[in-house]
Amino acid sequence: MKIKSILALIILIITVRFYFPFEYRGWNNIKDALADGDGSEFVMNIGLPSDRFSTFEEAFSWVISHMSYKSDPNPPDVWTSSTNLYTKIVIEGQGRGDCEDYAILLCALLRYHTSGGISEDRVWVAVDQVPGGVHAWVQYIDEDGIQWNLDPLYKVIKHGNPIVRLTFNDKWVYPINDVKQGKMFYWNSYSREISNKWLQFMMPPIFLIFITFVFLKIVTIIDLAYYFYSLLLLSLLYLIILFVS
Repeated sequence: MKIKSILALIILIITVRFYFPFEYRGWNNIKDALADGDGSEFVMNIGLPSDRFSTFEEAFSWVISHMSYKSDPNPPDVWTSSTNLYTKIVIEGQGRGDCEDYAILLCALLRYHTSGGISEDRVWVAVDQVPGGVHAWVQYIDEDGIQWNLDPLYKVIKHGNPIVRLTFNDKWVYPINDVKQGKMFYWNSYSREISNKWLQFMMPPIFLIFITFVFLKIVTIIDLAYYFYSLLLLSLLYLIILFVS
């Protein structure tokens, strides 16, 4: 019985870690800068001509060729402004940072230094949960209304309009109410692809219970009733957290 309880506890901990809302590590160091309603502390004019780049592809390639990956201490995450990054590039010949640093620099180049400057309603930094953590990239809408997802860290350009948890540029932040209240919760991205709001809330715990039930039925290690009722309680907690937040 002791081994069964330990195994159940381990699985419950894994459940909470991967399926329940969690706060973005480093968010407390970032939210105050965004709480005023814009991300101008990060996305800045770096002093280049407004027509330095004629297309978004040129700016994208420039970031890739002038940046190299370097992770932040964990925690906290550190967001570097575009001006500080550009200064390092000028002095050292190469900038260093992680995904949001790449994205902030690219957003600044598009906002201020591409085709005379791209308006604030057409380009912004997007931040969301991905498998293994949190990721940032740039979303851009071209003259034909097509939205692009520009990820200079992974050197990926693709179409699409994914739902993300946080977006910002130098003029605005969305959702600003969550930011002002200090909230930055992430949950499974697959649940937000469902249009029905109630299904968004219900799918993660239901899916988790189903998968866990099948797994335990196969291995028959842990008493099913013991763990099944534990999952029901955790799923109820999951819904409460979503409604409260």
